[in-house]
Amino acid sequence: MATALAFCWSAAVFGDEVELTDNRRISGKILEETDDFIKVRTIQGEITLLKSRVKNVIRETRIQAEVDGDLAAMQKDYRTALDLYRQAYDEHPDSQQLAEKIRNLESMISDRDLQARQALFDEAMVLVQRKNRAGAREILEQIVAESEPDSAGDRRARRAIAYTYLLDSLAHRDRVENQLAIRCLEEAVKVDPTLPVVQLERAHLLSAYTSNVDVTLAAFRMGLEEGARYVALDPRERDRYKSFEPPEARFDEGSLRRYQYEYGVLLFNWGKTQEAARVFLDLLKGDMKVFTKVESDRIIKYIVDAYTDPATNRALEFDRATLHEQLDTALALDPSVTRGWFFKGRLYLDDDRTTEAVKMLTRAIEVGQNVPELYLNRAKANIRLHEYELARRDLEREISIQDSYAVRCMLADVSLRCSEYDAALEQLTKAVEMEPEQLPALILRARAYRLQAMTTGVSPTRRDELLLNAKRDLELVYFKNNKSREAVLELGRVLRDGKMYAEAEKWLNQVIGDLRGEETTATLSVDDKGLLAEAYVERGGLLLDGDNRNRAEEDFRNALKIQPNCAIAFNRLGQVAEKQLNYEKARENYAKAIELDPKSAEFELSMAQVCHTFLKEYERAIEHYEAYRRKGGVNLKLNSWISQCETALQAK
Repeated sequence: MATALAFCWSAAVFGDEVELTDNRRISGKILEETDDFIKVRTIQGEITLLKSRVKNVIRETRIQAEVDGDLAAMQKDYRTALDLYRQAYDEHPDSQQLAEKIRNLESMISDRDLQARQALFDEAMVLVQRKNRAGAREILEQIVAESEPDSAGDRRARRAIAYTYLLDSLAHRDRVENQLAIRCLEEAVKVDPTLPVVQLERAHLLSAYTSNVDVTLAAFRMGLEEGARYVALDPRERDRYKSFEPPEARFDEGSLRRYQYEYGVLLFNWGKTQEAARVFLDLLKGDMKVFTKVESDRIIKYIVDAYTDPATNRALEFDRATLHEQLDTALALDPSVTRGWFFKGRLYLDDDRTTEAVKMLTRAIEVGQNVPELYLNRAKANIRLHEYELARRDLEREISIQDSYAVRCMLADVSLRCSEYDAALEQLTKAVEMEPEQLPALILRARAYRLQAMTTGVSPTRRDELLLNAKRDLELVYFKNNKSREAVLELGRVLRDGKMYAEAEKWLNQVIGDLRGEETTATLSVDDKGLLAEAYVERGGLLLDGDNRNRAEEDFRNALKIQPNCAIAFNRLGQVAEKQLNYEKARENYAKAIELDPKSAEFELSMAQVCHTFLKEYERAIEHYEAYRRKGGVNLKLNSWISQCETALQAK
């Protein structure tokens, strides 16, 4: 490069030409011309030619700035020469010769500067190795001052300065001087805010040693944004960064995911569960191999806990299909992540896909047999499937792992469904003792009192006493939380069974009014849908008892719109059909109720009675009477009804 430039300058500087009488030509710079002589500067030096020997003089026409630039270049004052060439080029932008001079000179200056800066950079790195980081910073700051902003040299020097502060921070941490360590990282961020590891190490320290949540989370967000931007770079661009990046400051996708995990944990611990869940869901989309099994399990646990928190259950808008796909990906990498199977089971349970929920929860139990809540949730699914004995076994196993209020309440619910009222009351009394301020056990206990009161053979005095107990429990619940729909619904039932029909309808209307308002916004949970369906069934029952068949039928069909598998609604529609003298339709509805809830004795009795009394299908009637007995049904007239059917068959 230097030789080419020298040629360029010599051709430019020695652009005049003197032709002698002997036809020789002398190239150079004419310094002086008189009538007697011509003085010329040539490559060999200055010479004086007599005018008598000169045949012709050819002068090159050039502006003064270019001439001065040539002279400066010959004197190796390259920056002055470059300024003069640029000045000349501004006046003659079409001059290819000037453009070439500028390009060559810029390249040479850049090469020389680069060599000088590289030497300085190498000197700074030696000082870093010798732990003289302050001295290294002085040299690096000199490079920054002499470099074009955002040039490769500028970025490399700034990154190296940030790196020295990072090393200072590590040294302070070794001496437990954490505030000094944070200050060093803050200086590093000022110098180079694009270095992800510096941003994120600062955020990490802030999370441990400061109480300012907003500042810490903001630092994490900035670092993660820079990290995401860096890993998204074209590989060639990333390699260009790495060429001036110290090894300890390098960053990759695995580093980014580790810091994302830490950020998500902080969000969750600081109560920002919705944001945390989204961070963890994003982690599930990527390669889970960077995490240990424990960490993978925790990621899914955090999502589960955020999702199942009553305060955020509806606020989080999960794309169920995508979420299942992400969970499947995580479980394919590590099938032993118990929470993954558990969460899939919970999702199926919430979507009323109960059979699939049982399969997923069973898999979760196989992976982690003694993990709390697994048996509890499978019991909930089995209750929906009317598998009460399976549910009871699951709940007893849950108690052996971790006794809880929720387990006692669910055990009582199973006992109620099996008409074991004393057993239910025993469990509910224990639950109330465990957590007196909680309401579900009081509501369930009221139901147990009511159902026991309506059992065949209970004396009128005992019946009134049990209904009064139920009413007291519900009034206590209503006093503590007058928005408890479960309590309002149960109170409506108690008032109905106490023959206070107008009051009962008022409370049932309240439940229906509240939940129908939410139904229009499509935010009803599976449990709330169940409540609304029950309220329609109960109000329909009141209307049917008052012989208001059309409105009763409308309520039962509304219940089926919300819960298409509501067995009790089909049973009630059978009763409506009976009152309308449509006994075939009644039998059809009773059959559907039995299909949906094959454990119910009540539905068997309804079917037996319509077959016996109206359809005269005595064999079928006997089958259903016997099924009623097998399923725990008790009625003093049962033997008499069966005997009547047998007599009718003999008469045929």
